[in-house]
Amino acid sequence: MNNNHSSENKKLEKKEKAEPAENIQSNEAPNNNTQKPEMTKAERWNRGLTIVALVFTALSFFLHYQTWDVSRLDKRLNRNLKFERLIREAYDLLGGSEGEPLCNVNKKKAKLALKKQEEAARIDPGNARVIKLEGDILINLGKFDNAIEKLKIAIVADPEDFGAYLSLGCCYRSLDKLDDALAEFETAKKLKPDHQYIYTNLGVITLMKGNAEKAIIMLRESIELDPNDAYTLSILGATLVHTGKIYEGIEKLNKAIILDKNDSNSHYNLGVAYWILKEYETAISAFETAIKLNPTHANAHNNKGSCFISLKNMQEALKPLLTAYYLDSNNRVYSDNLMMVYRKLGLNDRAKALEKNSKNLRIEKKQYYIDPYGRITWPVIQAK
Repeated sequence: MNNNHSSENKKLEKKEKAEPAENIQSNEAPNNNTQKPEMTKAERWNRGLTIVALVFTALSFFLHYQTWDVSRLDKRLNRNLKFERLIREAYDLLGGSEGEPLCNVNKKKAKLALKKQEEAARIDPGNARVIKLEGDILINLGKFDNAIEKLKIAIVADPEDFGAYLSLGCCYRSLDKLDDALAEFETAKKLKPDHQYIYTNLGVITLMKGNAEKAIIMLRESIELDPNDAYTLSILGATLVHTGKIYEGIEKLNKAIILDKNDSNSHYNLGVAYWILKEYETAISAFETAIKLNPTHANAHNNKGSCFISLKNMQEALKPLLTAYYLDSNNRVYSDNLMMVYRKLGLNDRAKALEKNSKNLRIEKKQYYIDPYGRITWPVIQAK
């Protein structure tokens, strides 16, 4: 009896010891047969909609900001393109470019260029190129002191702007400040040692200082850099004619005219060359072309009349000489030529009226003239 009871107690103790181990085992390794409850169809549908909504929202934000960035980039690009277009159109009206000396144009074109500059300035008011463009326009309007002020500001904004130094030198040359002009051209030369127009302008300055032969050397150097530059060819041709190299001068002037048929000064200087050669009919034709291109070219009118005097045709000489005198009644040569024709035609009263005033008129001592834009005019012909 007792033995049975003790054996049962031992079985119970073994069972109690085994239960904690089973509990530990069950905690460490849960029953693999346990499954998560399946989602209902409605729950799956709601989850799908939530994911789609999140993706759509993220995509919307991305596209919104991407479109805003592209739009801003497009505006900036269009702004820059418009700025470049305005600068280019302004220089086209002036007949030059940012790095070249500019020829004088009529005031109407210069004012149109100024409107382009003002529009570009509204886009980028502190831009050195806009400031320089204003200076170049002022040069073409003959406002050299104002141009100098603007060009100096442009140089402060961009000290490496070669064209600004070149334009500034041209301003000083126009005001006969030759040493100041030379200093600016030398600075430009340091920035671009092989630029053609440096040698052209140095040649003009040298000529203005009275050394025509040295000027020719510099002008030839310029032509070597660009054999097809009409501006320099015209100056070189006129200088060659002045120094007695007439046929070579005619060759250069004809080439300049082929390259730029609208340059009245090239035609005028060609007429002077043929007048020296006593080919008066050819000279008259050249002067007439110059007058068509520039009706206020007083020297061309005077020289045309002088050629008719040489041809003994006083009646034909009268009209161009009158025109020259009305364009500049203070020029002594114009007055004397007209007075001579009046006497030849028997209009002595008119001749005497001119004679009274002639003593007070200006006597031109220069053999040549260089206008503010660097263009050379060879002599005003006095008939004999």
